[in-house]
Amino acid sequence: MISSEMKNRITSRKFWVTIAFSVVVLVGDELGIEVTQEELYAVAAVVASWLGVQGIADIRK
Repeated sequence: MISSEMKNRITSRKFWVTIAFSVVVLVGDELGIEVTQEELYAVAAVVASWLGVQGIADIRK
């Protein structure tokens, strides 16, 4: 069973990955840069990894 704390973290990661996708697409559109699906996945991977490290750091505190 997943604890409520874990559910919050999962929700938060999904939220921030969605925000990262949106920012990349909007900034790319404003600058006239076409963003590929692979680039979006790369940004999502970086954001998810960073959030994962932050989650581990929070657990160790």
